[in-house]
Amino acid sequence: MDRVEQLKALIEKHPQDAFPRYGLAMEYKNQVEYENAIQIFDQLLEQHPDYTAAYFHFGMSLRALGQGQRAEEIFKRGIEVAGKKGESHARDELQAALAELLGG
Repeated sequence: MDRVEQLKALIEKHPQDAFPRYGLAMEYKNQVEYENAIQIFDQLLEQHPDYTAAYFHFGMSLRALGQGQRAEEIFKRGIEVAGKKGESHARDELQAALAELLGG
């Protein structure tokens, strides 16, 4: 069973657990399957909007597919969430990604 199938099985077994869904999205992103990654990141953040780590990779996946406007929205939302949670490193990474996206 490959990694994608293992992660899907974990999600099926523990549908409310955010980590396997994040792992699946990252696996798709690493395999340059951005459409699949985006779909899973979207599901993850719908169920777990405070899962800060997902925002950066979700935005980068969107950007890779030329969806800059949506990537901008995701980065901004992630900045807000990270700020509220006091996660300054994640906030800084998201701000840098947003600045790069906006050309400055």
